[in-house]
Amino acid sequence: MLQKIILIFSATLLLLSPISSMGQEKKSADPEWKIRVGVYLWLLNIQGQSEDAPDAPAPPTQPPPPSNLPETQPRFDIDLSFQEVFNKIKFAFLTSGEYRLNRVVGTYDLVTFILEGKAITPYQVLAEDVQYRFAFTFLEATCGYEMVDKEKVKFDALLGLRLLYFDIQGQTKILNQWEFGVQRSNTWLDPIIGVRLIYIPKPGIEFVGYTDVGPFNPSNQFAYQISIAANFSIGKHFYISPGWRQLRLRSAVRSAIYDGRFYGPFVRFGVQF
Repeated sequence: MLQKIILIFSATLLLLSPISSMGQEKKSADPEWKIRVGVYLWLLNIQGQSEDAPDAPAPPTQPPPPSNLPETQPRFDIDLSFQEVFNKIKFAFLTSGEYRLNRVVGTYDLVTFILEGKAITPYQVLAEDVQYRFAFTFLEATCGYEMVDKEKVKFDALLGLRLLYFDIQGQTKILNQWEFGVQRSNTWLDPIIGVRLIYIPKPGIEFVGYTDVGPFNPSNQFAYQISIAANFSIGKHFYISPGWRQLRLRSAVRSAIYDGRFYGPFVRFGVQF
């Protein structure tokens, strides 16, 4: 009788051991952290232009331009590589973070910088020393749910808000006689919708693809971004994340137009616990 009980107990252990090992493997593939906070370096490239809307009234303090200037709206074109951005940057701060509780996800991302340098305008042939100052702030906060929660694949649906602010100022002299100044600025806060796909080939390594869009009035204001990244855990409490990102935006309100994109590789590093 004792031998039969031992045999039954041994067989039960053999049957349960694969199930137990599968559960352990699933648990080990899940991240042990709940909070991530980090800073990052974005090797930023900027392309864009800012100009008056066709029906924008002329500023009352601006003198009439000389008759030999081209009949066009004042415009500033910016086309900067990372090296040029690095040389012109006066201030920059970039940070991001993430919070996870069971299948609920929350994220934030903040980018703010100030550039100062020379601009190119339609009056470049007649204007010299065209100095500009470009201030930009991007803040995004989302909350979502893991729609797919598999051992190696996760899919998040996200809703949130995006705050965008930019200010472009320029000053020069035309033919060394007429002062010419221009300023374009805008701020908006709008809802966004995004999705994120995460592939976890082994514990401590994640490949992430993300995209979002918003606001939803492309005739006036429109923005979207895409990014891909690889997250590598360093020990238990640190991580590093190289990737690539592009933010595309258009603003055509308050009688001013800005149309451009910010793109380039990045590397993020921070703590997780």
